[in-house]
Amino acid sequence: MNQNNQKVGISAISHYLPEKIRTSTDIEKLINQNLKPGITKGSIQRLTGIKQRYVSVEHEYNSTLAIAACKKLFAKEKINPKSVDLLIFASTGQDILEPATSHIIQAEIGTSCPVMDITNACNSFLNALEVAVVFVEAKKYKRILIATGEVPSKSAKYEIESRHSLNQYLPGYTFGDAGTAVLITEDPTIATVKDFMFFADSTNWDVAMFPGGGSRFLNKRDAYFFSGDANSLMQPFFLHTKRLMDEFLTRNAVAIEQIDHVFVHQVAELFLGKISDQLGIADSKIQVTIKDYGNVAAASLPLALDLRMKSAVPPSPGSLGLFIGLAGGVSIGFSLVEF
Repeated sequence: MNQNNQKVGISAISHYLPEKIRTSTDIEKLINQNLKPGITKGSIQRLTGIKQRYVSVEHEYNSTLAIAACKKLFAKEKINPKSVDLLIFASTGQDILEPATSHIIQAEIGTSCPVMDITNACNSFLNALEVAVVFVEAKKYKRILIATGEVPSKSAKYEIESRHSLNQYLPGYTFGDAGTAVLITEDPTIATVKDFMFFADSTNWDVAMFPGGGSRFLNKRDAYFFSGDANSLMQPFFLHTKRLMDEFLTRNAVAIEQIDHVFVHQVAELFLGKISDQLGIADSKIQVTIKDYGNVAAASLPLALDLRMKSAVPPSPGSLGLFIGLAGGVSIGFSLVEF
């Protein structure tokens, strides 16, 4: 990070949710159309802690939700789209393999700048945030817009006929959809980004994946459904996150007790509780998104921040925030911010 006391960070943020809501009871009904005997009522909510999630309809795509979030941001903050110097689309999913989905977004929101896509599963936003901050610090660009648009609910498979398949495709039933937009500038009005740290353990990259669209699984019938073992996916997080977080906070001379607001990627309520207990983070400091929004992939961290900013008790000046990114692959990321 910049060593010249230059302040770079978040100056505007917004999110957009599709209109359709799907409850966990709705998901059970979809599963039970094919699975006999079916799962019992309340099973999905008990397993995931999710009451409901917002889901896209047929003609809503990754770009659709990102476009809506960007337009909402421009209108709310009275931002001229032409003032944006770089557009980054940072999401797990994308509309098409080529061209970059950021081109599709730019064609609709009125910006006229260089664009790029950054994709690293659920850490896509956090990686894009680091790139944006470094670019602004280096005076390469002045105003960078990071857009996310996630529609992972489309990757949930409901035509299953066995308990084995139910377990295999269970992670897909946690997904919700959302779009976010975040503006990065000098002299930020919301939060200054103080530092980043990232880690990857790629030895078991295939424990959870959405293979569709790549060259490895071109003709596989089930390639367009998300599948995996949630417990195996979470094991590296429990193994590494506490040690890495302690290293990161020590490097910044900050104790976990000094962190006022925590924004952590959430895949299920059970795992959120376990990871927060392991990290020693008070529940009141965590902006919970999993119960009402589900797992919204890379949109989860900016969504959590925007919800906290709009809450009854938003961050006070000088308070500290910690982003904790947990992503398939797996990768772990941290960012320290000051409000």
